[in-house]
Amino acid sequence: MYLVEQSLTAFSTTDLLKIRDHRFREKFDHPQIRTRLEQTPDFKDLPISQDGKIVPGRLYPTSHEPESIRYYLPLYQHHIAGGKFTTSLKWRSPQDPPDGPLAWLTLQLSPQVPSGSENYTLKEIEHEAAVRLSYSLPVKSDEEKSTSLDRWVGTWENIDANTRGMTRVKIIKTANQKLTLHGFGKCHPRDCDWGVTSTTVTSKTLSATYDVGWKKTHIKLTPSNHLLIADVHSDYSEQDGRKDRRSRYMLRRKGQPTPASSKLWIELGALEKLPSGVRQCRRAIHSKAEFDRIYQLMTDRRFNAALEIQCLSMVGFRSWQQIFLRRARLRNKTKALRENQVLFTDTADYTSLKVANENRRQQRVKLDKTLDRSQLIRHLQQNKSSVVNKHRVRSLKANSTNVHLAKVKDLYRVDGLIKAEPLPIQTIGQALQNSDLKLTVDGRQAQAIPTNAAVNVLGKPALLRVPTETKQVLTFFFSPEDHDYMFDRRADGSPPTASVLVKQSVIGREGGIIGTVWQDLGFADQFYYEPEEFRLGRRSQSTDEGPYQPDLVIALYEAVLRTGNESSANISYRAELAYQAQPYINPKVLEQARAQLAKPGTQPKFTALNPVTSRLTLQLALDQDSEKFQPLERPDVDVSFDQGITDEVPLSSIQLERIIAAFQSPTGVGLSGHVEAKLLDGNLAKIPVNLSLLETASPLFDSTFHGPVVGERGLYELSLRNRIESPVYIDGIDAIALSDQATAYPQTPPGIQVKPGEVITLQYRVEPADTAVQQLEPTLTTRIQPQASDPEFWRHFMVNEGYTDETFEVTVSVLPVYFESTPPGMQPLTGIHVAFDSGAEIILTPEALSQQVELRMPLLPRLTNDIKAKQYRYQVTNLHGDELGAETDWLFSDQGELPLAIEPAQ
Repeated sequence: MYLVEQSLTAFSTTDLLKIRDHRFREKFDHPQIRTRLEQTPDFKDLPISQDGKIVPGRLYPTSHEPESIRYYLPLYQHHIAGGKFTTSLKWRSPQDPPDGPLAWLTLQLSPQVPSGSENYTLKEIEHEAAVRLSYSLPVKSDEEKSTSLDRWVGTWENIDANTRGMTRVKIIKTANQKLTLHGFGKCHPRDCDWGVTSTTVTSKTLSATYDVGWKKTHIKLTPSNHLLIADVHSDYSEQDGRKDRRSRYMLRRKGQPTPASSKLWIELGALEKLPSGVRQCRRAIHSKAEFDRIYQLMTDRRFNAALEIQCLSMVGFRSWQQIFLRRARLRNKTKALRENQVLFTDTADYTSLKVANENRRQQRVKLDKTLDRSQLIRHLQQNKSSVVNKHRVRSLKANSTNVHLAKVKDLYRVDGLIKAEPLPIQTIGQALQNSDLKLTVDGRQAQAIPTNAAVNVLGKPALLRVPTETKQVLTFFFSPEDHDYMFDRRADGSPPTASVLVKQSVIGREGGIIGTVWQDLGFADQFYYEPEEFRLGRRSQSTDEGPYQPDLVIALYEAVLRTGNESSANISYRAELAYQAQPYINPKVLEQARAQLAKPGTQPKFTALNPVTSRLTLQLALDQDSEKFQPLERPDVDVSFDQGITDEVPLSSIQLERIIAAFQSPTGVGLSGHVEAKLLDGNLAKIPVNLSLLETASPLFDSTFHGPVVGERGLYELSLRNRIESPVYIDGIDAIALSDQATAYPQTPPGIQVKPGEVITLQYRVEPADTAVQQLEPTLTTRIQPQASDPEFWRHFMVNEGYTDETFEVTVSVLPVYFESTPPGMQPLTGIHVAFDSGAEIILTPEALSQQVELRMPLLPRLTNDIKAKQYRYQVTNLHGDELGAETDWLFSDQGELPLAIEPAQ
């Protein structure tokens, strides 16, 4: 589903998890804010996509000039100048600041223009592109610790099928416990046979030499992570005259399965456009270990290095998958219609379906395109029952001629100051047949349309501005023999540190194994862990935007669904829940790993390690009558152990109500499930997914280390600030192991309640007292106490308002004095337009100073068992003849059925 704003910009619910400002909370929290999103965008230069996605290298028409212009997203390739790649890995130059980065990785790419497009003017789609370097890091195996001759025996094949050098070697153990080597090289039509030669074996290498007189070929094999590195030196005689040549190949034992490895990433940054059109990004490198790692990735095929280029662009897309974030302002409706021929309307004419309104239907004037503005205004003023959204009903006749989409009466009643072409009549049945909105009903897919939508003058979905992400992948291997100009040699000439993950056990205070981490031998301070479970994350934002809220958003909408036969339909309220779950491991495991495994003087980094394979399953009520939650597989959801799980779940009304109730239960687990994962060591694991407001994978406190307490030897102090929206109880404060010989013992007793935004102080006594302490990271046992029964608490997660089928009536009136006098310099007030958040709209005039309006009760109070259900918001817009006047913000009323006295907007 797309969440549609008044600007006709649309987002998915998971997009909301990435956007950290007020734009989706304005209706509830900040009604006074006028955001830039209310401005109608320019649709003139927008590429049109049929599915809301963009494929690089494909041509797309434009909404402005579809006959002559085509848009494209370029395919990126490595930039070449003078026959050489311009990407480089270099140490800093003498011109660079001496205290700056040690080296730079400079990446340059060329955007490719599609071919075969002579009939069009081509334009590149505006986009932002970010690049990261992905690679596979192998796991150290027990096999490599063996020194037996058997480890060498077998047929080893070059992993590069297109090599022009060594293709394979056969290593055979003879009867006298010696090894021979039989080599083969690339020839046509079959490989050249180099013959059999003797070998010399050490604990780490196997060496062999072929001597053919005019050339000696020296071969050295070195095992590395289930592979053999073959260094081949061709030593030509002086009589031959050719220059000696060195080559390196990677060999894999024939029939050997691919070893376990983990995919990791290095963020490189955003691409910038150079004056030449080439795109470039530069990654600063601050250590030799980092330089060596990137050098290995670029020059060693076994790491499978690749560039992942993520492109973010805006496209035009027409879809019935619309959820209105809030009711459009009258002024915005008018602007959208004038500038983009778009109407914000109800897709179903509920008023025309009520038997009680039969007389009103018969009395409606027939409007056509010849009706001028003055006639429209008089019609609005004379129609005392001008309520567009009078009532919701459950049963609609799909083929009824009275059921229209975006009927012209809706346009003139709501935006009566506009003259427009009449919209064509379509039935609900026709719209359902052509809709791309599909919902699950009783286990089956059913087509639907939303009850509120933005449509064009043809009654079809309006053109929405939809952000789309596209990923391109480029191989990132460059042979150092052929492309040595791209690299600087390593500073000391020594080989890089082994790039491999090693499994390490973490020992608890009582002596048993309490966890496992993987250490990256290339970086002494980098550790990876496999999470114990996934918990609800919390959104990061600046402190002036309020507390860190759980990463949970819920969008509500109603849809018209076809029922069992072709001639009827019903209305069902639905929801879409988006969440982000983060990997979690007990902090005590990480604290022990830090003390036992980290190199002294380093600040270790712990990152969740991705598994070999993974699959997500959630527990949901699958139908309306289901009493129990049942497993539902989510095959399209990406599960990342380092980035977490980002998912959007479509829910029926029953499913949403049960999830909200579960969040409010004592356990607090609103949505649960598990991830089935194959781990690096080959084990299968079922990792729980528990989305709860009582627990989180994110830090609850901002910690500030204040250093030693003056006059108290060995006593240190730090402060904690509760950065979330709920009180936090600290039930336990653990000692901190600073090293094998030093420990920080807490002096502050547990049992502390910390209110939102409150700051508390913790003290630790370090033994031995003369230990140098630069930082303290507290390990706490905590519990959150969310106000889950408070409707205001849930407003942080509801991005729009939902409504029940229960209604109540309110008498709305205005004093005649407002129409009797006109302030100097202003036009006479001829009417007051009043819009309500549940969809009802009326116009008060001198002839109709009072009207009854029927309002629907909001859904959130019912979900949270709040007795204050008869509440609403409304907005007032002044009418001055043919012009719109001042308008108010959305105003709140909790007076229920009491009369509502309206004053003109100031």
